[in-house]
This record gives sequence, structure tokens and C-alpha cells, in this order.
Amino acid sequence: MLTISNWTDKPRSRSIEFSSLGLAALNQHRISDVFDGKALATPNPDSFDVDLPPHSAREGKIVNKVCSC
Repeated sequence: MLTISNWTDKPRSRSIEFSSLGLAALNQHRISDVFDGKALATPNPDSFDVDLPPHSAREGKIVNKVCSC
């Protein structure tokens, strides 16, 4: 689980490296919105990008795509 916030008056884009979360890179993760299950972010090999409107927060679920658990 991951919460990303934008407390400013302007839209913001955030780029978050998987390694900063203790996760392996190589585009092995799916990031979905906790509330509607839709894709929350655009994954890259080493990071993912999230666009946030002003005064908003997103709650995400990060799942390893290769794990059969």
C-alpha cells in the first residue's frame, strides 16, 4: 500500500523509484487504485509516474506481476 499526496494548489506529477520503496525494478509491478482497481500509475522499468490534481491523494496497491501468490 502506498499513499501519494498533493497538498499544493497546482497539479503535480510524481515519479517514484521502485528501489526507494525497497522493491526490485524491471517493470515487475502493477500499481492499482485501492478504491476502483484501475491503474494508478504509468510504470517504467525503474519507477512509476502518478499525476495528482490539486489538494488530492491517491491510495495505491502495488502487486508483483510475476508472483503467483
